[in-house]
Order: sequence, then C-alpha cells, then structure tokens
Amino acid sequence: MKKAFTVCLNKGFHLNFDNGLTLSSQFGYGNYCENRTLEVGDVGRAEAAKSDNCEIAIWNKDGDWITREMAEEVFNDPLDDDVMGYVDFSRWLRVVDWCRNFKA
Repeated sequence: MKKAFTVCLNKGFHLNFDNGLTLSSQFGYGNYCENRTLEVGDVGRAEAAKSDNCEIAIWNKDGDWITREMAEEVFNDPLDDDVMGYVDFSRWLRVVDWCRNFKA
C-alpha cells in the first residue's frame, strides 16, 4: 500500500491520492525550478531546500503520465512534455485540487 507522502532524494516529494494519482513536486537541483542550476553537492544547503516554484509531474496507478491532460484542463496549456516546470504555489494548489477531484 502506498503511503500518502513520499520524500524524493531531498529534492521534493510525491503526494499519493486515494484515486490512484501521484503528483510529483520537485524543487531541487536539476529540476525545472529556481534551483535548476544548483550542483549535486548543494542538496544539503538551506537554499536547496527552498523555492518559490517547482517542477510537477502526474501519473495514474498504471504509471501513465497525465500531466498534459491536467495542463490542458486546468490552464488551457497544450504542454509538450510530461513535466511542467516553474509552477508557483498558487498554480500548484490548482494542480492539487485537480488531482484530488480526478475521476478516471
């Protein structure tokens, strides 16, 4: 059984919803966020653990990416990737609401 929260390599976390969706929210080095250019060794620094935006990805219980579906429905944005970068907090909350209310 999946737990509701999962930490990911000190770079972010996953939220695992009862409806089978997983929302990945990453804001560490190498992710599409303000910390993108940090080095691997910077992971432990306080600056690496803070960000005003994050990279998100969403997949269903079968492992199918559905980030694009969300981007179209919530933001009317034809996303050309399986991840969406530089998502600020207010947009992230809209993504969480979409994930919570998702019906397969």
